[in-house]
Amino acid sequence: MISVLAISTLGSVLLAAVAGIPSLWALPALGVLLLGAYLVLLGRITAAAGERRAKVHYLEPRTRARLGRLPASGYALRETASS
Repeated sequence: MISVLAISTLGSVLLAAVAGIPSLWALPALGVLLLGAYLVLLGRITAAAGERRAKVHYLEPRTRARLGRLPASGYALRETASS
């Protein structure tokens, strides 16, 4: 994706330079804006994925022995850290 944006931006710069039409310079400007926005979003997505890998830890699956420990009343209570 990044190569398509970069090639199209360079192509529009060459087209605007060869054609000599001043209003045609809006195309390279748009290409640079889109390329910059893409790179910023790509960086944010990569940073979020790295943060998720660092913070998210999967819990071990519940086993039969752990589920078998019911209180005397017969109801299983939720195990939470908050009250």
